[in-house]
Amino acid sequence: MNKALSVTHGRFGRVTLYDLDRGYVTHAHREAQIVFHMGGQAASLNVTNSPVSLNLDHGVACNQWEPHDYSTPSRFLGQRSLTLYIDPDWFDGFGGVPLFFGRRRVERSPHIERAISRLLPVMSDGAANPTLFEGRVFELVSEVVRQTNQGVSEIAPKCAVDFRVGKAIRLLADVPGEELSLIDIARESGMSRPNFYRLFRNETGMTPKLFFNMLRMERALKDLTCTAKPVTEIGLELGFATQSSFSRFFTLNSGIAPSDYRAAVQILH
Repeated sequence: MNKALSVTHGRFGRVTLYDLDRGYVTHAHREAQIVFHMGGQAASLNVTNSPVSLNLDHGVACNQWEPHDYSTPSRFLGQRSLTLYIDPDWFDGFGGVPLFFGRRRVERSPHIERAISRLLPVMSDGAANPTLFEGRVFELVSEVVRQTNQGVSEIAPKCAVDFRVGKAIRLLADVPGEELSLIDIARESGMSRPNFYRLFRNETGMTPKLFFNMLRMERALKDLTCTAKPVTEIGLELGFATQSSFSRFFTLNSGIAPSDYRAAVQILH
């Protein structure tokens, strides 16, 4: 059974330490993501359908919006993973290079190992010194950005520019707890259904359904960490008929059950 050992939210985004014994489905984040293997059996992340090894020698970096899933081998014995979900605006606010990874594979260099070893001790009680925790996160992310962009021409991340896709995104954001009709979204955005799917994927790198699920996960994470709403109520507000259907959705997209996530989380102010 997957288990959350540590979950910390802050201005940077969130940092998690999980024990995983199963994978999770294709999903995406508004945040950039960095994953390190901390023990157990090696596995891989499929990033935009390309497998990237996750083991003691290599981590994986995903740019924001990039669809990915956690792929485990048959008879998987489990893996401990350290994952950073980083808000690009937070990182860009320091005035350095943009938060973008030119390569997905992260070599576990001495600099990376040192940054990881400096972050881990403060994860157990990050609330005791939020500034220190944030500094350690920035140190590790900066090193990953520097390494993955060495010798790589800078490529701007995907972003929606077509006004019809922008309108569709706004419409999707307005209905996180309602029955989703992509045909209606396409029509209100001024497109046929086939053209809507094609243009949306070209502009964002993901399908409309994947984007909608991302919005629901963002809402679920916010409610679990910032409110005292029961898990059942959160699920109902997001359009799930039962707590079990919401729990299954949350677990398949995050790796952890919503009640376990809430029990492990700490918020830095």
